[in-house]
Amino acid sequence: MKRLTAELRCCSFQPSQFPEDRLPQVAFAGRSNVGKSSLINLLVGQNQLARSSNTPGKTKGIHYYLVHRKLYFVDLPGYGYSKTSRAMRYQWDHLIGSYLEALPQRSAVLEVLDCRLPPSTLDLAMRDWLQARKNRFAVVLNKADKLGKSALSKAISDIAKEMGGVPIVPCSSHTGMGRAELWRCLFDLLGIEGFSLWSKAEL
Repeated sequence: MKRLTAELRCCSFQPSQFPEDRLPQVAFAGRSNVGKSSLINLLVGQNQLARSSNTPGKTKGIHYYLVHRKLYFVDLPGYGYSKTSRAMRYQWDHLIGSYLEALPQRSAVLEVLDCRLPPSTLDLAMRDWLQARKNRFAVVLNKADKLGKSALSKAISDIAKEMGGVPIVPCSSHTGMGRAELWRCLFDLLGIEGFSLWSKAEL
């Protein structure tokens, strides 16, 4: 079995530092401490690739991880951390907005939510922003292992109504739940037939 390769390629703190190649990108957006880095690690099968912090709001740049030399996983700074200064929040908003405006063709966004919490005002604003610009995106309900089967089913139903028909994938970076389903969702969003980037064995 070939091992799925992934490496940190660069970290951008301003639009002029965005990679210039036009490889497909999958951006991970969401509130601080929702588990974006852990999801990246889950998908690539490496526990320490994307480093998460115990301090919400600490990630200041956009981290690009080159996956199998064929696409980028992009970890965006978390939004909505109240203790971050107004100036820093403005800088992050500008950086994230500039990034999303510059997305190359055949790219997608995963909006990561905590399945135990209803979408926040900022989550809904991100949804509206992506829809208005016709970005391809899906919602990932992380930390699904924290709810029982019936509670998770209700959470999926409730959040689906609020998010307005966007594809939703429940996942757990702790147990591995939803990994294969999320890969399939990514291929659909990117317009890739089946598993043509990699064989099933590689995933």
